[in-house]
Amino acid sequence: MDGTYRSIPNGQHCMHYQSDVPDALADVIAWYKNQMPTAKPDDVNKDSLYGSSFKLDGIKLLLGNDIVNIYRTADQKTTSIELFKCRDAAHQ
Repeated sequence: MDGTYRSIPNGQHCMHYQSDVPDALADVIAWYKNQMPTAKPDDVNKDSLYGSSFKLDGIKLLLGNDIVNIYRTADQKTTSIELFKCRDAAHQ
């Protein structure tokens, strides 16, 4: 977890929280979609913070300024969850 807001490539300033869980990718995605019914789903690889280094299987959920990435890589045994609690740079 970041202790301070940091700039990310899209120009926002975000705190980053990351965790891995043993649950299936589809189950974690379904849970987050249920918890965030108004979030806009997007391709987790679109405008990825990691560039095109590797292909992720998963989804990105956008809610206001905040981002939730839920994904696995091909050889990963766990599901990764990244939460970005963001604010505009003007609030720095």
